[in-house]
Amino acid sequence: MNIDDIWSPVINIPFDFCFYGNTYNSCIMGSNGMISFDTTNASSPSGYAFSNNLPSLVGALFPNTIYGVYHDIDPSVGGTVGWELITLNTGCRALVASWNDIPMFSATCNSILYTGMIVLYEDTNVIEVYIKEKNVCASWNGGNAIVGIQNETGTQAVVAPGRNGLDADWTVTNEGWRFVPAGPSITSIQWFEGSGTSGPVVGNTDTINVCPAVTTTYTAQVTYSLCNGNTIVENDETIVTVLGDKTWNGSIDSDWNKNNNWTPVGIPNNTDCVLIPVTPNDPIISGTNYNGLAGTLRILNNATLTVNSNNSITVTDWVNVQPNGTFEIHDNSSLVQINNTANIGNIIYRRDTDIRRLDYVYWSSPVSGFNVSNIPSPIAPGPIFTWNTTFANPNGGQGYWIGAAGSTMQPAVGYIMRGPNSFGNTPTTLNGSFIGVPNNGQITTTISRGSDTNTATHYGLNGTEITNLSDNYNLIGNPYPSAIRASQFLFNNNTKIEGNVRLWTHGTLPAAITSPFYDTYTYNYTPGDYYIYNFTGVTCCPAAGSDLFIGASQGFFVQMIDGPPASDIVSFNNGLRNPSYDNSLFYRNANQIETQTNLTDLERHRMWFDIINSDGLNDRTLIGYVENATMGRDSYFDANTAVAGNMIIYSLLNEEKLTIQGRSLPFDVNDVVPMGVHIPTSGQYTIALAAIDGLFENQAIYLIDKLTNDIHDIKENPYSFSSEQGTFNNRFEIIYQNESLSNPDFSLENLIRVTSNENLTVYSTNELMESVLVYNVLGQKLAEYNNVNANQLVLNTLQKNNSTLLLKIKLQNGTTSIEKVIY
Repeated sequence: MNIDDIWSPVINIPFDFCFYGNTYNSCIMGSNGMISFDTTNASSPSGYAFSNNLPSLVGALFPNTIYGVYHDIDPSVGGTVGWELITLNTGCRALVASWNDIPMFSATCNSILYTGMIVLYEDTNVIEVYIKEKNVCASWNGGNAIVGIQNETGTQAVVAPGRNGLDADWTVTNEGWRFVPAGPSITSIQWFEGSGTSGPVVGNTDTINVCPAVTTTYTAQVTYSLCNGNTIVENDETIVTVLGDKTWNGSIDSDWNKNNNWTPVGIPNNTDCVLIPVTPNDPIISGTNYNGLAGTLRILNNATLTVNSNNSITVTDWVNVQPNGTFEIHDNSSLVQINNTANIGNIIYRRDTDIRRLDYVYWSSPVSGFNVSNIPSPIAPGPIFTWNTTFANPNGGQGYWIGAAGSTMQPAVGYIMRGPNSFGNTPTTLNGSFIGVPNNGQITTTISRGSDTNTATHYGLNGTEITNLSDNYNLIGNPYPSAIRASQFLFNNNTKIEGNVRLWTHGTLPAAITSPFYDTYTYNYTPGDYYIYNFTGVTCCPAAGSDLFIGASQGFFVQMIDGPPASDIVSFNNGLRNPSYDNSLFYRNANQIETQTNLTDLERHRMWFDIINSDGLNDRTLIGYVENATMGRDSYFDANTAVAGNMIIYSLLNEEKLTIQGRSLPFDVNDVVPMGVHIPTSGQYTIALAAIDGLFENQAIYLIDKLTNDIHDIKENPYSFSSEQGTFNNRFEIIYQNESLSNPDFSLENLIRVTSNENLTVYSTNELMESVLVYNVLGQKLAEYNNVNANQLVLNTLQKNNSTLLLKIKLQNGTTSIEKVIY
């Protein structure tokens, strides 16, 4: 066909082809890229001009036609148009129509070429359009082009997206489209066990899972229902070779780890197809940190497999538990899977926790489709919530608890549940359990952030300080029935979230114990409510290992990286799982964790500081000098303080309050670390070292109180001080050498400071004060305090109105100082 705008002679098709419910055995080709079953147009002009979308018969749009690509091309100038009949490997045939290197119409566009083809498949009646190169000649027929099909009346059409007549002009290379007949499939399949079709039927889907005990032949029988009512039946066979299969016999006892309990003899390895049938002795994986292995694992009806506490089983591929089979995994044990394969059937995963009625536990489901209210079943749970990052809260910000009782737990989403009403004030074991198909492979969950991007200090409606990260918290959770490695999770999602995780630990009453650092100083030691982990370390527990393994069914908080309101996803995968990861770290109380991990340690030198009130309650912060950390903000090494109305201690980086701060190596003895505290009520407080490691075992550490001008050796004993209520970011510093000890001529200069919080307070570091006079900016005397005879004076008779005041302070040595303050 080397004529422009022409239909070909009739092409006889040696098979029946169904198109829109009709059967055809002949067709014609159009030189502009179409096939039609309306053979009355054979060898006649086809036209080229159209300006409508399918379905339509306006202009040069035709019924009973396949368009692919239909546009104005000119084979009279060059290229090749033709067809051929081919036989596929299946024995079925196909008609292939091709337009190769055909110029676009018009002299200005003849250099622009089109290559494509249409394929009609025997029996399946599938149509495929292949486009190797399609360009646009906008100056002719508006550049219009169509990929689609239309029925014999021009009333129905199916068109590829963006490829209809009036869609925007488009160019493409190496694109393909497949049009598959609607309605019931013309094929059906049955799988038979054994050679031929006399054996039992084992499946009727394209893909089936089998786990034969011995090498077995399977036969697939495919039936094709043709348009003319006839059928074609084809058989084919495949052989499943069983290498190293293992069937439990339990002939000795219930111990998984005994050779003679298996047929053939030998404990399964990670490639074995493991079958658990009904036997007198059900298998139990027991011991301490024992890891059973399987390539695949199938548990038959009425059979039971149990994994005792502190053990695990690693399955390379899938787990299949038949409807009446039982696969029970006890507290602190793991099911680890390697490949991203779908599981079938339910497991029972148990997780125990000791709590009181008013304690909350952070949960996440290791199975699919589980109702959160059923965790403590048959005991009725206490209130249940999940966290909504962008929901308005009473403090005028975003982020609030939303009721979740009775809801289906979503994969990798965190939930909190209070202790049951039946519990009291004494910790009682809550036996939690999850029943469902175990989660496996790639799992994602949505995170979001609110609209607060203000990095300056600001406060909510109730006066509590909030930050730009306060509305970035997302409560997510470990989605697997095994522990996951926190450091790898943070690394995998480093473009989405800050480099720390926060686990709730509050659940035990304070108990007077010896402090971690001083031999003689005791206080009611309770770490902060959240166990905060990053690559510098963890806030609560100096003895914890370099990595954190988040236990199965554990919920935890992360923070989305700050920015305008947005959402994203974080992902989990099987690379976070390993049977060597400790699955006992399920945080429901404040017990210290002392774990060592297999993470290659970075070089770390760290100090943990506590602030303690008169009741012995405390808060803690961590400062470390760590390999790869910088003196700037590092997501992996720094973690911001969750500011609240409680007593807190933190270090400062510029204006940001940090509960963990990583600083660069090599260590510089001249470094200075600013420290801050929030004091909820006036009174006596103490700053103490909780622990040190690395070079600080032999390095002096001093705490400077800039208000009193004290330089205190914090390694010798804790530092006690009095304070008013408020937030103090400029009072304390950590230094590493004391010039007053090395310089005999050094003397502390007397300093006068005035602080403005709930009351106005005047301090004189060395000299006693004799009097304080208070004036406004007009020179009017507002108050007079005589015979002070003290280093500290609270001006409690003044009324606070946010105005500028001038204080004339006279010391007993005769010195007078004028201080200006807003109060």
